[in-house]
Amino acid sequence: MRARRAAPSPSAGEPTRPTRSSGRWTPWTTTTTLLVLCGCICTICGYFFTCLHVTPSPSDPPVREQPSHSFDGGLPVVQAPGLEIAVWQWAADRPFAMKAVRFGKPVVIKHSCVQRWKALQRWSPRYLERMIGPELTGVYRNTESLHFGPYYDASRPLARHFPTAPNLYESNASVPVTSLLRGAKGATDPTRPSGAGSTAPSGKGGPWTYYTGELDRFGDWAFEDIEPFGELILPMPERSSINLWMGTAGVTAHCHYDGYHNFYAQIKGRKRFTVLSPTDSMLVRPYPFLHPCHAQCQTNLSDPAIGPIAASTVVLEPGDLLYLPPLYFHHVVSLESSVSVNAWTDTEQSQLAQTMLDTPLPPIPSISSHSPASVSAWTALYIAMSVLAVCAHTRDDPVGFVASLVDQRYSTLLAEGRLPAPLWSQSDVCNSSLQAAGMAEFNPKEYAAAVCGAADQLPASTAALWLGNYIEGTVALALGGDPDHVGHVLNLARSCSCGHGLPHCGS
Repeated sequence: MRARRAAPSPSAGEPTRPTRSSGRWTPWTTTTTLLVLCGCICTICGYFFTCLHVTPSPSDPPVREQPSHSFDGGLPVVQAPGLEIAVWQWAADRPFAMKAVRFGKPVVIKHSCVQRWKALQRWSPRYLERMIGPELTGVYRNTESLHFGPYYDASRPLARHFPTAPNLYESNASVPVTSLLRGAKGATDPTRPSGAGSTAPSGKGGPWTYYTGELDRFGDWAFEDIEPFGELILPMPERSSINLWMGTAGVTAHCHYDGYHNFYAQIKGRKRFTVLSPTDSMLVRPYPFLHPCHAQCQTNLSDPAIGPIAASTVVLEPGDLLYLPPLYFHHVVSLESSVSVNAWTDTEQSQLAQTMLDTPLPPIPSISSHSPASVSAWTALYIAMSVLAVCAHTRDDPVGFVASLVDQRYSTLLAEGRLPAPLWSQSDVCNSSLQAAGMAEFNPKEYAAAVCGAADQLPASTAALWLGNYIEGTVALALGGDPDHVGHVLNLARSCSCGHGLPHCGS
């Protein structure tokens, strides 16, 4: 699920609330030179660019109201080795944010400062109706399914080839506030296979609705009800956001990743998070970075046909706080009508990725003896392979890295013919005379060293996702801002890179 971010906080201290500002931090901001590598809008050349159930301890305060409707059950999950979600028993006055960030893995924090929030007791349907008003606009509404997503961004470079969202639902409905906090009658859990105690989703029992948006919309009372919240934005207060989430029982967020630190506080009801490591990209197959469903997964974890998955699950109770590090995949189901608050903060990882993109490309060679399309394709591939042959995370097998990237993101789209055919053939690009002419004029060695200076500082667990996004964007730039043939160029790595003069196989 996605939300626009709230205004940035002015300092690294404990603020009373993020301040309204014309210079809002929002990764949806588009510029003519910026490529945001955390799954948000990009602009290129002015055009685009664990199986663990957390239960309350005996000392947990009895703050949960009985929901009107609920359902249970879940995905068939096999515990992923090494990704057991830790549970920290904490104290409300103890700092935790930087400890969680340094821990670097998902963790549930119980008895944190969230236990001091007035929202735990106050935010009943009647209270929220009185404070927000009888109706709320900007609500997502689905009459056919509990499943929302994959998120669709029509401004993405490849959107013209995928003009229809894969899952249609209303995105700006106006509904009574109290209806968001009532379970949908007859809701069935779409994450359970038939015969497992729940029927497959039939569209009956809807509509299903959820709201997500910046808390700043609602004014001072909302921030006062979640004091103290400074720890949640401590990793980078000046680039932070706080958001409200409300929805009916059964609402399901499609598996995706975010490029930010995410502290997620459960206020009312229960939510189940299914979490996978960034290194599990091959399992969930994220869409291409240039695709309108960027940062979403092609694998639908709500589909029982996929069978058991190696993942970790955790159920958040009211008062629980979940920390999700950047780029961890997560699939979320509201087990009951639910209210949550989360804080996103920017991360040093995204800034390193931005540094990679800010590195100016070397001059593109002009070779009159070959077609411009062939030259640009060869140059784009050469730049990509030159970088991957130098960076510490990929230099042992740059060809394998690109092959895996294509298999994860582009193989289905290429096999189905969803992308335009290139204006060159493999023999045009994997051509010894073109290789010789190009390498005589073109040396991206210094460029590769500069890019890898930033890339080598990325954590091993997330480097592949960041580098994959960077490679897609850079290949598009080298193609003159053309996103249509990025997948085709990368698919040449298996055949063109080894034995044709390109950097390859760790050389």
